[in-house]
Amino acid sequence: MSTFDDLILKLDTFIRKYYKNQLIKGGVYFGFLSISFFTLFALFEFFGEFGVLGRTFLFFGFITIGIGLLIYFILVPLLKIFRLGTLISHEKAAEIIGRHFPEIQDKISNTLQLNAQKMDALSSMDLINASIEKRANFFSSISFEKVISFKENLRHLKPLIIALVVFLLLSFIDNSIIFSSAERIINYGTESSTKFPFELNIENSNLTVLEQSDFELSFDVLGKQLPKQLFLKYENKIFTLKKNKRNFQYTFKNVTQNVPFSIVTKNNLSANFNLKVLPKPTLSAFTVVVNYPTYTQLVSDTFENIGNLNVYEGSVINWKIKTKNVETLSLVFLDSTYSLSRFPSSFVKEFYQSQPYTFCASNSSSKYTDSSSYFVGVEKDNFPQIKVEETIDSSNKYIRYFSGQALDDFGFSALYFCVKRNNEAEVQKTPLKTNKQSSVFSFYHYVDLNTLKLSAGETAEYYFELFDNDGVNGPKKTTSKKTAYSSPSLREKEESENSKNNAFKKTLQKNIDDAMSLKNELAELKSSILNKNKLNWEDENKIKNYLNNRTKLENQLDKMINEIDSPSESLNQELMQKQKQLNQLFEDLMSDEMKRLYEELQQMVKELNKEKILENIEQLELSQEDLLKEMDRSLEQFKQLEMDKKLASLQKQLENLSKKQLKIAEETKQKKPDLFKLNEKQEKISEDFNFLSEEMKELEKLNAELEFKKNLPSFEDEKDKINQDLKESKESLELKKNKKASESQKKAGEKMQSLANDLQSLQQKMQAQSQEMDMKSLRQLLENLISFSFDQEEVITTFKGLNNRDPKYVQTGQKQRQLEEDIKIIEDSLLALSKRVPQLGSHINSEVALIKNHLVKTIKNITERKTPQANANQQYVMTSVNNLALILDDVLKQLQKSLPGTGQCNKPGGNSKSSSSDMEKMMEEMKQQLDQMKKMMGEKSGEGKKKGKKPGKPSSEGLAKLAAQQAALRKQIRELSQQQNEDGSKKGNGLKKIIKELEKNEEDLINNNLTIETLKRQQQIMSKLLEHEKASREQEKEKKRESKEIKEQDFSNPNQFLEYKRKKEKEAELLKSVPPSLRPYYKTRVNEYFKTLQD
Repeated sequence: MSTFDDLILKLDTFIRKYYKNQLIKGGVYFGFLSISFFTLFALFEFFGEFGVLGRTFLFFGFITIGIGLLIYFILVPLLKIFRLGTLISHEKAAEIIGRHFPEIQDKISNTLQLNAQKMDALSSMDLINASIEKRANFFSSISFEKVISFKENLRHLKPLIIALVVFLLLSFIDNSIIFSSAERIINYGTESSTKFPFELNIENSNLTVLEQSDFELSFDVLGKQLPKQLFLKYENKIFTLKKNKRNFQYTFKNVTQNVPFSIVTKNNLSANFNLKVLPKPTLSAFTVVVNYPTYTQLVSDTFENIGNLNVYEGSVINWKIKTKNVETLSLVFLDSTYSLSRFPSSFVKEFYQSQPYTFCASNSSSKYTDSSSYFVGVEKDNFPQIKVEETIDSSNKYIRYFSGQALDDFGFSALYFCVKRNNEAEVQKTPLKTNKQSSVFSFYHYVDLNTLKLSAGETAEYYFELFDNDGVNGPKKTTSKKTAYSSPSLREKEESENSKNNAFKKTLQKNIDDAMSLKNELAELKSSILNKNKLNWEDENKIKNYLNNRTKLENQLDKMINEIDSPSESLNQELMQKQKQLNQLFEDLMSDEMKRLYEELQQMVKELNKEKILENIEQLELSQEDLLKEMDRSLEQFKQLEMDKKLASLQKQLENLSKKQLKIAEETKQKKPDLFKLNEKQEKISEDFNFLSEEMKELEKLNAELEFKKNLPSFEDEKDKINQDLKESKESLELKKNKKASESQKKAGEKMQSLANDLQSLQQKMQAQSQEMDMKSLRQLLENLISFSFDQEEVITTFKGLNNRDPKYVQTGQKQRQLEEDIKIIEDSLLALSKRVPQLGSHINSEVALIKNHLVKTIKNITERKTPQANANQQYVMTSVNNLALILDDVLKQLQKSLPGTGQCNKPGGNSKSSSSDMEKMMEEMKQQLDQMKKMMGEKSGEGKKKGKKPGKPSSEGLAKLAAQQAALRKQIRELSQQQNEDGSKKGNGLKKIIKELEKNEEDLINNNLTIETLKRQQQIMSKLLEHEKASREQEKEKKRESKEIKEQDFSNPNQFLEYKRKKEKEAELLKSVPPSLRPYYKTRVNEYFKTLQD
């Protein structure tokens, strides 16, 4: 064993002696405190003479204190002697020893710490062991046990001796002080009484009292030794009795249980008695269940011991009653009394008015000693409340938006939007959606006041009616604030329309001027950059300034587009279609391609790369030119539409005026007409006709503004004749010649109708003439394009057999330059035609721009003798020319269908048989194209093998024809997709992937890249078409089995309308993901496709 282990053993021996000393000291303190508490508790009982409860507390209190002292002073040290529990540590023992021996101090602690660090210092292990051994040898001669001396505990015996002396002294003085008191504490559960030297004569000797009542104890004392004072003791309390000579009294308050009590003298003599409690009839508990009327949809309420209630009219209340010591319980109401004799019991009553009620309980011991009164308050169903805010549409003053809030205590049964004309008793009510399950809901509604079809100057009022769901008294109605609306007069309507149109034309013309300035600014910017070798900060500022001006123009265009009227239902179908086409034209002004170019230029400003910026500017010049053309075209078409709408409006107003005039003529025929009112009405008609005459002159002004003017007759003779009849009718009315006045009025009305018919015929005639001329121009353009296509194909074929040094190379290049001049003539003709034909979308200019762009590149490559690059550009020219021809052909077909007498109709939804037939034709065309592709691949492969070379590529001419056929097929499939989606079924969505695959094939063919992958893709397209056809047939069968009612879309919620607009914007965002190589024409068609899906 090492010397360090001897040190640890000595420390353990010290710790055991330490706890032995604690046990001896604890025994002394335990004896002192036990004797002291015993003596103290005995003195408490001696002087306090406690009852059972007090002695119980003293007994168990002493036991608890004794156990606690025994555990703390005896058991805890004893356990630690046997090393049970937490002991003091070696370090703590070292500290105690160090304080006793000055020569040791903290050396033992240092030795222990040094031993603990042995494992952390492996390299110096031997040195540490040597140090520990040296220190441990130093402690071997010192006895640690001397630190603790048992004799020191003698000084703790002094308090014990004092406590023992006091205990013995009190026992000697009066044995009862300690031992009698201790006996009473030990027998804490018993009480004893003593015999008085006098008699008690209790007046109410039966000592009974009704439960929860007061009891007055009264008795007289008899005998020779009468006490001066007596006391009453109960519940361990002593009370002085009220004395009146020999009579003593005391009142027990609210007695609830038997009361044992004692009458005590000053000498602690006592007599025990028991006050008995008799059962009192008591309503111990009751549960109230309130069942509210069904229409309130309230859950039943349950109340415990609550009698005052507030309920709604028609509620049924069920009392579930529990009693105590009750034989009969009466319920007393204002109009009736009910008795209950079996308990627990229940009682049910329905309440329609507020009233009090009372419970009265009784038994054999008492009669109605317990009664409780309560009150039931009945609340009536409140009238509903409605708050409505009206907002006028900023772009259309006839459209009113309403946002409202409906409030009620329980719910609603109906909500109506009401309109009442001033000359009609009947109210037109439109039911609106209500949230019948809620007590508050918000609603939205909108109304187009034009749909009321009020005549000029007529007044109507509109408001909302709200009904609650009162199931007791019937639904109650609340009406919102009534708003009156007066239809503008004929003059006000037309002047407002004229003012708005003139303002729009001025805005559009200003935007055209700004766009022209922007174009000039771009040209100056390009010229400035060309003359510099390197761009600097000045050029950067010029580009930024140009971009800022462009942003301003875009914002102006957006603002202008937002101000465009949506197609009104009052227009005929043709004008509505023109309005839609014009609106679409305005929306397409800023193309995605142009926005992309501007964004790229904005990014290039940071780099200032001259070549990239110039290339971007050249593309922007083309886009800027297209924008100007489209804006100029939009202005011209707006003027044409303005004139067409004006002509249609005049024709309609004349018809309405004619009907009014004929109606007045009938009223004038009556026996006793109101001449004053007739004169007023006739005067109003004369004023309206004079205004319409002025508007017909305005029509001539509008015609003069058109680039392509129309032949308008003056109609002066017809107007003069009508004015003459109106004058004669007025004079006849003033002379009270009713019959003659009626004849003149009738003639005027018939002539007005005749003039309206003439205007209608004029409109139809102008439309027919315009369409014939447009169709003729379209055919001529198509012929020119076909001729151009043949010429271009001839140039392509010639170039294929020429060498760069061949003299014919220059001649063929001159033919290519001639084609560039020819396309300018086609462009001018197309621009003039697009101003008259709204069906020609903005993509035509994009296609023309592509043709011109590729022609410029072709000529540049020919000049530089880059034949392969020239051939590629020529192929792109051919593709764009073919696309343009397809567009014009499509427009031509539309114009032919719209001609009167053609017997054709674009019926929405189409015909399933027609769709199936079209699908079969497309399948046949695709099969033929696939065969051609295989044949071309096979021929070239065979030719290459014969010559010992790699398989060659198919001819450009054959691929160009296949590309044109693919484009035509893709166009047919897109139209079929749109046709199948027109009914809202979205069954045409399955063709979207097919269209994308066709675009990939078309791109391969254009790029002269016919591969095996192209053939496989063509076969997959055919398979998908077959699957789509099968699915379409199955859906058609399902439609025949099941008929669904088409619900009209509800726009009564502006939030839904805004959500609808957001969806449209998201659809526009989808187009940004289309590859840049996709032509603007196809982008437009994709846009139309998405719109078709939403519609």
